[in-house]
Amino acid sequence: MNNEYRSGGRGGGFHHHQRGGHRQPHGGRGPYNDNRGGSGRNLQDDGYYDRNEGGVGGYYDRDSQSNSQQQDSTTNTTGTNQVAQQKLSLAVVCASNQNRSMSAHYLLSKKYGMTVSSFGTGSSVKLPGKTRDTPNIYDFGTPYQRMFDDLKQQDEEFYTNNGLLKMLTRNAQIKPAPEKWQENTKHFDVVVTFELRVFEAVIDSIVSNNIYYDRPIHVINLEVIDNHKEAERNAKTIAEFVKHLNDSNDWENDITQLIADFEKKHKQELMHLVLFA
Repeated sequence: MNNEYRSGGRGGGFHHHQRGGHRQPHGGRGPYNDNRGGSGRNLQDDGYYDRNEGGVGGYYDRDSQSNSQQQDSTTNTTGTNQVAQQKLSLAVVCASNQNRSMSAHYLLSKKYGMTVSSFGTGSSVKLPGKTRDTPNIYDFGTPYQRMFDDLKQQDEEFYTNNGLLKMLTRNAQIKPAPEKWQENTKHFDVVVTFELRVFEAVIDSIVSNNIYYDRPIHVINLEVIDNHKEAERNAKTIAEFVKHLNDSNDWENDITQLIADFEKKHKQELMHLVLFA
């Protein structure tokens, strides 16, 4: 498998290698741009929260939860945003298949009527606990409903106030359980990730899985802070981008220009890698 890397569709550096060959090191951050500000460090493993994001509860805060309730009640499932015909096979991926990927999955499926798959790349599923040192850890494949019941039994008031019960309720309405990307064998035309290390994990998995496809795979990363407010906000922007991509008469030739249009409008960088098999 060869691959071609573009940073933001702007003709940045290219990396080529054969499947199973030595991967070029990125040299730290290298060409990747971290838009989160601050120290630029990754969030805690597998979707765990940063201490400055949403308080002790992590993903959610009361204001964003209230906003989410209003947005949920006005989600358009039958309006003009629905795609007329889905041309792309699409996956969205974050660390734990809980927050960022599921916000995008929800919006793309409910508002735009698209068939979407979603995954996580972490070693396990982690949800914030009452302290930073006590996350709730689950295996991939554990039903969202079981996680909901577990957190509710632990402390219903706490996990209601921080929004995790609401998030798990939403997730359970979309699909039964979080799925692990590394166990996927299906080809997708476009894979959207929401964090640099997830982007790299997806690429590494595709390169090393010894499954050969007859079509290219476009892997796109939008850096998104792992909290509820940012997940929802960026789900809207990436859903808009995906719709434009799907509506294009020649999306593979138009993708570079569509990425440039996205970056100009939203002042955010999209990393883009094309994998050939």
